[in-house]
This record gives sequence, structure tokens and C-alpha cells, in this order.
Amino acid sequence: MKYHPDKDGSIEIEEWGKLAKAYQILSDDNSRSLYDNYGIIRNSGKASFNSYVGGDLWQPYIGNLEIGLWLFSLMDNNELENLVSIEQAKEHRHTFRVSSIVRYLQVKLSRFPEQDNSSQEDYSQFLKSLHEEARKLYDEPNGKELLFSLGEIYISEAGTYLNKFSTDDYFSILKVVEFFVDLLFGYFELITKNKPNLEEINKLAWKLSLSEISSIAHETCEKVLNDENLSEAESYHLAKSMRLMGEVWLEVSKL
Repeated sequence: MKYHPDKDGSIEIEEWGKLAKAYQILSDDNSRSLYDNYGIIRNSGKASFNSYVGGDLWQPYIGNLEIGLWLFSLMDNNELENLVSIEQAKEHRHTFRVSSIVRYLQVKLSRFPEQDNSSQEDYSQFLKSLHEEARKLYDEPNGKELLFSLGEIYISEAGTYLNKFSTDDYFSILKVVEFFVDLLFGYFELITKNKPNLEEINKLAWKLSLSEISSIAHETCEKVLNDENLSEAESYHLAKSMRLMGEVWLEVSKL
């Protein structure tokens, strides 16, 4: 207590508040566990889950995950107020994230060869390289789960486009509800864990991120296939390529 502002004039009230908060975190087992496992991420201002979900190799397909920002805002009322006050910045991040994924997928899928226009040897070699790439993605944190989930989405979205079947907006509403349910359950699970190991952290990060990843995947696929700047033939080729990649990913996820 000798360092309290009332006792020691050299200590500013604001600094005392920071010290008190730090002591509160470090003296509580649950708070200390969160700090030990996530403190550096939080202090960086990113609260990123990407290192636990996909790593660098998956970043072009899912972008920078936002779920960490929402999760840790629940732990700090000041952070929550800041997040609400910078909604415009959040929308900007989302727009940039979506456009980056869309651009990456369009360039990648446009390079897929047409089976009818390729020799059997060349096409077989291409399929082999596609499988090898999928195996590398498989080896990343939660890679198997990502291959399965995104593989199914790619097949579904490509099929929707190829069959000219419109997606019901009801799906989007359900995904929003599911996102917040997962977020709240994940938050309570996290604060009850005492020093979770890396495997537990990876599993929890995946559970928290699944709804967000599914939502962003559906949104980016729709934009890839319904780009007004592309001809119908180009979009048709992208859809077939997307379906093929989804089928390969789904196959590799079951190994």
C-alpha cells in the first residue's frame, strides 16, 4: 500500500490503476492462464487466432480472423466500447479481407486447366500437385478440419452456381446466431480452463472460428462466381475449378 497515490505522490493515479489491474490478473488463476496464453496477442492489438487455425498457409483462404477481437472484448469493457466506437474500421477490415480472398481465389482458380483441353498426362500431373498442396494445408493447425469444411462449402457454392440455384438468406441469419452462440460458449469454456495446453487451445480456437470461417467462405465464393467484370464463360470455369478443388480437399481431409 505504500505505493498507493494517497501514500506516495510519485505514483500517478493512472499508473496505480494499471498496477492494480496487473496484480488482479496475475493473482487469479483463470486470468493468469489467459494472460500466459494470450497476453502477447492481446497487447499487440490483434488478438489473432490465425496461428491456432490454419497458420500462414491458410491465410489467403480465410483472411485474418476477427473472432479473437470479439472474444477478448468480452473480458474488458473498455475494449468493448472501443470496438463499438470503431465500427467503420471493422467494416473496412472486412471489406479488405473479402476482396483479398476473392482476388486470390479468382487468380488461382482461373489457372486450373480444362480437362478436355489438356493431355491425360498433363491433367494427371495437375491433379497430383493439387493433392500435394492439400496435404500441406492438412498439416497446418486444424488443417484437416479446414479442408473438410471449406471443401464442402466450395462444392456447395460451385454447385449452386452451376445449377443456377439461389441461396436462401435464412442461412445467413442462422449463421449470425450460430456465431454468437459459439462465441459465448467458447468464452465461458476458456475462462474455466486452467492453463490449457496447445492441443486444447487449438481445439477451442477452431470451435470459436468455425462460424466466422464458414460465413466468410460463403461470402467470398459468391463474389468470386458472380463478378460482373467476368464473362459467363470465365465464371463457369471458376465454378468448375472451385468444385474440383473442393472435391480434392474433401478427399484429403478423410485420409
